Amino acid sequence: MTIKQTIIEQALDDISFDGDYDASLLARGLRTLDQMMAAWLNEGLDIGYLQDETTAITDESGLLVQFLKVTRMNLACELADQLDLFISPNYRMNAGNAYKALFSIIPPRSISNPYMPLGAGNTRGCNTYAQYQNLGTDYIEDLTNDADISITDDEGFIISFEE
Repeated sequence: MTIKQTIIEQALDDISFDGDYDASLLARGLRTLDQMMAAWLNEGLDIGYLQDETTAITDESGLLVQFLKVTRMNLACELADQLDLFISPNYRMNAGNAYKALFSIIPPRSISNPYMPLGAGNTRGCNTYAQYQNLGTDYIEDLTNDADISITDDEGFIISFEE
């Protein structure tokens, strides 16, 4: 696997950084890399980057070989903006296209937030009504009669459960 320092140094090489790779520059690169990967994770894109509260420059990145280039290119764009260095529009476009291509490889996944109120698509656990909503009222009535569940609505919607 590749360590995080290697990704940062390659990104700095891509933007033709001509200074020394001192500790403060590498620390800035690591913070930027961690923040970029956290932002990608918030967008539903998990490419396997290893990150925790005590990340170090010599830690393994956890990235597979096929994700190194897109990560390096996007990190180079971020660092170029921070360091006020020129990066070609063609390079930026290629980095953006490589990032967009990740969504076709790894479709974003949504995770239910336990702190969001229920409703508007946010549910916890199994939505018991959703599994029966397309079955028709006759099937629901058969299920409810067998399970001693009463239906109090005239249209066949389950209103209350009785045991």
